[in-house]
Amino acid sequence: MRLQGGHGLRLPESIGRLVNLQTLDCRFVGSASWLENGLGKLPQLKKLRISDRHFKNSSELYPENLMKLTLQNCDLEEDPMLTLKKLPNLRILKLMGNSCGSKMVCSFGGFFQLEVLGLHWLKKLEELKVEEGALPKLRTLQIRGRKNEKGSSRILQLEKLRELKLKRVSP
Repeated sequence: MRLQGGHGLRLPESIGRLVNLQTLDCRFVGSASWLENGLGKLPQLKKLRISDRHFKNSSELYPENLMKLTLQNCDLEEDPMLTLKKLPNLRILKLMGNSCGSKMVCSFGGFFQLEVLGLHWLKKLEELKVEEGALPKLRTLQIRGRKNEKGSSRILQLEKLRELKLKRVSP
């Protein structure tokens, strides 16, 4: 299901009760309080894209079955990796144009299935830290529109990494 509209569009709460929904693309939607309250109740949701929202990070926000998550132009109150690493089936994660603080940590003990990580135009990010043992299956890393973050040297030590895409990255 793709929902796209102006900021005045109001969506019915009943969307949060579509228990067989597998894909949700929700862009530029105004009032959607069910996003924070109902997403975790969609047991079949595998692909989720959300743009232009303000979120408190909470592991209850996202369904455990998510395999692909894209957050675009969202205000995230803290490092989203603290919450997202708890999603056991997440294989593709793209963060685009988000405001998420100055430090992002990929820590050991999460992201066991993550294969693709895209970090695009993250406004405030100054440091990307990848702890030893983190991201064990990461094959593709895309970094776009950033200066060379502090602490990102461990990325080059990821065993499974096969593809590194750097676009508009300055020293």
